[in-house]
Amino acid sequence: MRFVFFVARRYFLSKYNTSAINIISFVSMLAVMVVSMAMLIIFSSLNGFESLVKSLYGTFYPDITISINEGKGFEKSEGRIEKLASLDGIEAFSLVLEEKALLSAEDKQLIAMVKGVDEKYTKVNRLTDKIIRGGYSLKDTFGRNLALIGAGIEARLDLNVADPYSQLKVHMPKRTKRKERLVNKAFKTASLKPKGVFSIQQEFDSKYIITSLPFVQKMLNYNHNYLSSIEVRLKNKKDLKHVRMAISDIYGDAYSIKSRAEMNQALYQVMNMESWAVYCLLTLILVIAGFNILGSLIMLVLDKRKDIFIIRSMGGQAKDIRQIFLLEGVLFSGIGAISGMALAFVLIALQQWLGIVKIPGGTFVVDAYPMDMELSNFLLVFCTVLIISLLSSWFPSSIASRQAMELKGQY
Repeated sequence: MRFVFFVARRYFLSKYNTSAINIISFVSMLAVMVVSMAMLIIFSSLNGFESLVKSLYGTFYPDITISINEGKGFEKSEGRIEKLASLDGIEAFSLVLEEKALLSAEDKQLIAMVKGVDEKYTKVNRLTDKIIRGGYSLKDTFGRNLALIGAGIEARLDLNVADPYSQLKVHMPKRTKRKERLVNKAFKTASLKPKGVFSIQQEFDSKYIITSLPFVQKMLNYNHNYLSSIEVRLKNKKDLKHVRMAISDIYGDAYSIKSRAEMNQALYQVMNMESWAVYCLLTLILVIAGFNILGSLIMLVLDKRKDIFIIRSMGGQAKDIRQIFLLEGVLFSGIGAISGMALAFVLIALQQWLGIVKIPGGTFVVDAYPMDMELSNFLLVFCTVLIISLLSSWFPSSIASRQAMELKGQY
């Protein structure tokens, strides 16, 4: 094997009689280097955006959400609540009731989701970290109801949390069997004082307002035990499967116990599909680069015809000839891949630390493109290059092996 590696290394470093071989070999290595670098940079960028999106969704969505399978809500059971509180893996949980409502401020109107929560709500998420104006409070000292609104709702309704006279009116349909002929009698209306503004991303900012649970229950004419969901925060995210099974045993099959990923399943599937689509596209470009390797090796086999005969005459076997040219192809691809991976590592690290490439517009949640390097991406790229190089080198090495046998018979 040392002899095979020695010959392959000498061929890799030596100048060939035909300059076209040098050019094609250099182009092959350059193509592998550029594609390997591009794959890692794009993978790291997708990982960065995925981590950012998961972080943003983790700000609003809890680790586990308990809801009813059929219907909009359910009656709270004190016995189940006590069992839920006794589970070791749960850090906190919050009782929630949410419903769509018509919001109005002076002459502006908007349909949004009103989310009523209890006093433990801030313990199940990081929403307070995203408050950009005002503060988090659901009732004032006089017992009046307050609200935390999204930045999109604030802008569309032209609200000002700093204005003590600013009021937000909430209109919800009355839950009665009798149909009202007048529109104003078909809705129940109450006022909220905007106390704070949060900004996560547009999906949440333009859709949600947060207020007290009793306020929403009263607006919908529900009793104080009626809920739409229970939001749970775990002590350790690794215990998700175990805690979920324990919660399922408490609530039974009539209830849905979903993780954050399951609550946003479509989004997570799209992000995974994007990664695989990019991988397939760039792998196709690597396959094209593999044809360059194949062409350069075939020309190398023709150029080293006499060397093949000499090796054969010295006792070299046909398999040794095959291994030499297989290893030659791996060297072409390996050097290109390692160079591309090293360059990608440097560029990704610089982007992570310095944020060189900025996101234009200045309206996104981050200023620069996020990057997140993962070892699995490096291994995937290297293995892909290795497999393609072996496949590209197999045909020329087989030609060299057959040629060695033919030359042995001629001389």
